[in-house]
Amino acid sequence: MKDYGGSIPAMVKALGGYAWDPEDAELTQESLDEAHRLGLKVVVWSWPEKLGTAFDAKLSARMIDWGVDGIITDDTARLNAMLAARGLHVPDRY
Repeated sequence: MKDYGGSIPAMVKALGGYAWDPEDAELTQESLDEAHRLGLKVVVWSWPEKLGTAFDAKLSARMIDWGVDGIITDDTARLNAMLAARGLHVPDRY
């Protein structure tokens, strides 16, 4: 990774990637901004065993505030309620 200045987003882009899927608790605003500057979509996910909960509303709110492109969750109802409460697009149900 040192070939890419220690930057995972730069490595993903250099290897031809178009999206980066970091763990939400490990993401920083700076790395998200860098990924977006590089044209990458950023979709986060949670590690429930590490967080101690299957859905962390405070962490999800931070991800929404920061402007991630997607959130992978096993509690779509709570996430969709958070999006709707902010007037944001709620994905169609399938």
